[in-house]
Amino acid sequence: MAKDLIPINEIEIHYKRPRFEQMPHISSAEVAVNYIRNVINKNRIDFKKFSWVMLFNEYSDLLGVIELSAMDSDCLKEVYQSVLISNATRFTLLTNAPGGRLGLNQFEHEMLGQIELLDSIFGFKMIDFISFSSEGYISSCEENWSL
Repeated sequence: MAKDLIPINEIEIHYKRPRFEQMPHISSAEVAVNYIRNVINKNRIDFKKFSWVMLFNEYSDLLGVIELSAMDSDCLKEVYQSVLISNATRFTLLTNAPGGRLGLNQFEHEMLGQIELLDSIFGFKMIDFISFSSEGYISSCEENWSL
């Protein structure tokens, strides 16, 4: 009977976390925005919408930053794949606001509701959603948004 099974091809991914002493500690939205501004091309902030996920261990030490392909319905898969691969327990989503208007659009608001559900199932925790522009930022934690 076992010989009739159809083999499944697997994708194997190797992840090596940064050395503990090299992991920056992200203690606030301001620190997160300053970090992301230092690692991205600043000329793109006001040009086009981009999104990133910052991956953390349980102590808010940064494991890595992933640029998402787009903030669309498929990005949730990409977010959770990144969380699983990096063995993160927490994450923050960041998106730039090229038009300068900070905050959530309708899609992002709906997506955050889905994230809340997925977090309760998988045991992960989205700790913040940050929208930023070249002029400033807004944070869901600092503004106490109800998601």
